[in-house]
Amino acid sequence: MNKLVILCLIGIYATAALAQTGFSPPTTAATGRGTSTTTATTRPGTAPSPPNITTPTPPLSCFQGWKAYTSITGPEIAGSSSVGPCPAYATQCDLTEYVNAQPNGTYYIRFGRCSTPATQTTCNDVRMDNSTVGMVLNCSVSACSTNNCNVPMASNQSCPQTPSNDVQILPMCTLKQTLNQSFECMGPWFKDAPYNNPWMCKTNLDQMVRCLGGVTAKCLSGSCPTILDFIPGVRAVYPTVVAVARSATSLSSALGLIPNISQPIIDLIQNGICPSTLGVVDPNLLQLLSTPIKVGLQQNVCTGDILDDLIKWSVEAAVAMQRATTHGEICTAMNTFGTQIVTAWNTRCSADRLDSLLRLVLTADLQHLIPKIRIGIQVAIDFMQNLKLPGCPNVPVIPAPMCFNGTVVTYPNGTFISRNGGYVQCQMGVNECGSIRAVNTVAPGHTIHWVTGFCSHTNFRPTCDQVRAGPQVVGTIDSCSLSFCSTSNCNNPDVTVMPSCDRFYAGTSTCMKRRAWVCDYVNWRVEFLSKWMKDFRQWKIQNFISVPPLPQCASFRPVNMCKTANALKCELDINQCHVCYCTDHDYTNLAEIEAMWMGDYNRWKRIRDMYNNIMTGNNAGGTC
Repeated sequence: MNKLVILCLIGIYATAALAQTGFSPPTTAATGRGTSTTTATTRPGTAPSPPNITTPTPPLSCFQGWKAYTSITGPEIAGSSSVGPCPAYATQCDLTEYVNAQPNGTYYIRFGRCSTPATQTTCNDVRMDNSTVGMVLNCSVSACSTNNCNVPMASNQSCPQTPSNDVQILPMCTLKQTLNQSFECMGPWFKDAPYNNPWMCKTNLDQMVRCLGGVTAKCLSGSCPTILDFIPGVRAVYPTVVAVARSATSLSSALGLIPNISQPIIDLIQNGICPSTLGVVDPNLLQLLSTPIKVGLQQNVCTGDILDDLIKWSVEAAVAMQRATTHGEICTAMNTFGTQIVTAWNTRCSADRLDSLLRLVLTADLQHLIPKIRIGIQVAIDFMQNLKLPGCPNVPVIPAPMCFNGTVVTYPNGTFISRNGGYVQCQMGVNECGSIRAVNTVAPGHTIHWVTGFCSHTNFRPTCDQVRAGPQVVGTIDSCSLSFCSTSNCNNPDVTVMPSCDRFYAGTSTCMKRRAWVCDYVNWRVEFLSKWMKDFRQWKIQNFISVPPLPQCASFRPVNMCKTANALKCELDINQCHVCYCTDHDYTNLAEIEAMWMGDYNRWKRIRDMYNNIMTGNNAGGTC
């Protein structure tokens, strides 16, 4: 099982030079006495040392892999190797050197690995290895016990610069290249699925396996550094993977490499992929669908049992593909599976929480890998999001809305406290905007109101119980409400519906008339700056209009502004200026309010008159 699992996980790839020369590297690291070097599973950083305890000695570092040369002093022509940490048990570095005489030429080989005196490579291991082609001559083995003591002469390979939006996952392939080349191999099989002819299905499947083997061999060649090099002994596995990839010329031969697998099991797998009767589903899959696997993995990167959901979606996709009788149904099954994964990452998972987890798991010397891991995940998500299956119609992509993503905090009377975040373009898979409005008693006698906006999906909406249990909540949530909407900016936390002033106009006293006038002014002030200014800014950008500087925030402070203390309310406008008023419009100093009105009138009349003049086409330059 290990060989096939390695083949699948590594991702499938190998060297054009090797394909032309026919040279096969030794795989002693994974056969005979070298088997132990491929079985280490300890991941650095999974069990960091407790504080105040002596840090364990770092693992030995060795040259691992192979290099092929035209002669003992000639240039390097092929190889797959690096210098990196060994498994914890290793106490020495091996270097095996020999001449490999093949029908198409003679090569000088240097092969390094981590070992112990009991598992040290021997020349007989190399001669007996099932991947060795030709004769092994002039063989010698040396061992040493200091870091990198077995490193051969420097490689003359030139390593390309990895793009900033990609990661070097294998020596000769970035993650994007690995995914794209692998999918190119799978494309021909998908193009004709589902198959009425099982023989044609298996023929195309075997072609796909051979193609994937070639990609594996190509991508695993060379000595360029990769983000996987921190795994002890990983480079020593590559020759085994390449040998396995080359020997797998069909699905049947690839499955046959799994230890102890029987022919009936091989036939069952092949017939499951290429059934003799179209549209018939394997009963085992139907059983998994009715009684799904529950792993219940506890993690805080994604909400819910994300691993259980991934297994469920995979089974559903497999069942849908087996039920398919048309290529369109195959397309629907694969597109649904991809959309489920992308949507789950964009709406249920947090890259920041992933960072926190990695900082706990990875040791200090591996923290530099965290940005690369994030890039790698985004590459995989982008790949699935943009995947176009052969022969499938282009599924129209429904753009995600713009949503407010942040939190606004106020006192119960509406006075502004803080605001973070802003409007963002939500990622693919999001189909609505959400808002949480809460009354939060953070301490006895101290209550705040807050509104949190976020990108949402109709299938993954949070609940108030989840809000109350959130790790960021301080104190108790006295009330909670959620709302959802599907148009851009629809969860704007700043929108205020101002109460009508009719109740003041209904009065006949001078006081009520003055309150009505102030009410109209305040409604204009809030309405104008929360709605008209947004239109004005957009209009200015779209039409490249140069306008005088907009008025600055007034320095007015609402101290003792209202006769009724709890009637004070302050709104934060689009310019982040405070607009304060009394909800009952009963002011301590009405003359001060009249002065505010006059200042606003003089500041904004010129701007709005210019806007109206241009919009009616009376400007010298004509209409826009």
